[in-house]
Amino acid sequence: MDQVPKTSDLSPERLARLWDIGSDVHVDPADGAGGSEERFAELLRDWMARPLPPDSAETQTLASLLPEALGRLCRKLRPFSGDSIGFLITSPDTDVHVLMRIKDHAKELGAAPTSEIEREAALAVYFAAIASAMVFHDARISQHSNSKLQSAFETLRKRNGVPPELLSLFEKACNPL
Repeated sequence: MDQVPKTSDLSPERLARLWDIGSDVHVDPADGAGGSEERFAELLRDWMARPLPPDSAETQTLASLLPEALGRLCRKLRPFSGDSIGFLITSPDTDVHVLMRIKDHAKELGAAPTSEIEREAALAVYFAAIASAMVFHDARISQHSNSKLQSAFETLRKRNGVPPELLSLFEKACNPL
């Protein structure tokens, strides 16, 4: 029973390789990786619109910092302000620590999705957080090699359904690599 993926611009092998870059879980291309472009775009928009959930351990740490580091606290409180993940990823003012949390959150949710298309959307957010740290802070928040990151960014730049602000971020992230 051969299924042809509905993603016209990405082969199942490229999708599997892309996910393998961002996760310890390998996606078998024979599993029918992909899904409708519209569903991917919708899920990615949902990801970008939702706020970053607070980390309970970090909340306690932030409360203890109040008296000694109010300026630093304001930057760290940014994810609790209700800003969307999309805003945080595309803002040059977002602290690297917040981008690391977004990356980890996307990786965690992408490792146990209910569908392959949800995994793809989580993967796009994962790499967008990495690209944001590179572009806006000249910081590495990933252990992936430059060639693996370049490949992931290039693949996502060609992916239908990726919002223009992320396409621009992926393009900028490719330049210094």
